[in-house]
Amino acid sequence: GNKGGYHLVTGDVRELGQLEEALRAAGVDFSAPTLFLSECVLVYLGAEQGSEFLAWVARTFQTAGFITYEQVHPATPFGDMMVKNIAARGCPLRSIHAFPDLPAQARRYTEAGFGYSSEAVTMRDALSLSHAQCSSREEQARIAKVEWLDEVEEWNLIQEHYCLVFASKDDFAGGGSDAFWAQCGVAKPACPLPSF
Repeated sequence: GNKGGYHLVTGDVRELGQLEEALRAAGVDFSAPTLFLSECVLVYLGAEQGSEFLAWVARTFQTAGFITYEQVHPATPFGDMMVKNIAARGCPLRSIHAFPDLPAQARRYTEAGFGYSSEAVTMRDALSLSHAQCSSREEQARIAKVEWLDEVEEWNLIQEHYCLVFASKDDFAGGGSDAFWAQCGVAKPACPLPSF
């Protein structure tokens, strides 16, 4: 459906011709700066299918950025258990072994056509960076005294097995990520994120 310029379009990222047709029918402007958000999507596709989708985005959209949240590090004891537990629920992580770590995740985007920049960080690092740069020293000290979680070590272990990937296919007319946010018509996040 659509309301006030917002269009909800269903599509299968494995069927690129149908997806492109649906987006065109909805009036998507492929020349407009476009930010893709992917939360645990590509990891459930076969490696080739996910990479084909990324390459299609890079070819089809004139200016594109990608932010992806995915599982990584399947070879650790925790990662092995995570992969097995998710598979036991009928949802195998089909491409996790093809892109098992941060360098492989970043390289995947570069090889798909996001050649200007691609960077991957663990969620643990992303959350630490966010906390350190977005909180005052007083707030950090106050939070450090609060026992908000019983098992901090387990929390950190989980966050080491998820990553954020930031990728861009161009430098947005020399302005980098600042120009990207401006061209998308949204406020740049107040907290620094990896540049793309």
